[in-house]
Amino acid sequence: MEEIEEISRFHGLALKSEAVTKILSFSGPYTVFAPVNTAFEKIDQEVLANLVLDKIKLSIFLNYYIVIGYYLRRDISFMDRVVNLMNIDLVVLKSNGNLLLNGAVIVKGDFESENGPIQIIDRIWPSSII
Repeated sequence: MEEIEEISRFHGLALKSEAVTKILSFSGPYTVFAPVNTAFEKIDQEVLANLVLDKIKLSIFLNYYIVIGYYLRRDISFMDRVVNLMNIDLVVLKSNGNLLLNGAVIVKGDFESENGPIQIIDRIWPSSII
């Protein structure tokens, strides 16, 4: 995954997960919906620390944000949902000129990485933290 300063915390977590690193090393394509760094500040830091220590929970967390397929923002805008690596539907909505995925605004997007685009979202989905 490309190093983008705004998502460096998510990128750092992805590098700590052998399972996710292995998945992303395959040719893909994959679209990653990466939460901005400020989204991590809203999570209890103890919960986040425990997530990092548990390889299985970390992989599950990260898999919520990865979708098989190459989806640019314009592609997503014509969809009603995408399915993540956890086989969970992520609902796509348009509201007040924003493109939302499960309630998270796609604030920036279409950053190219080796195996697909990265879309930056404004929050972490509570259901992704187990």
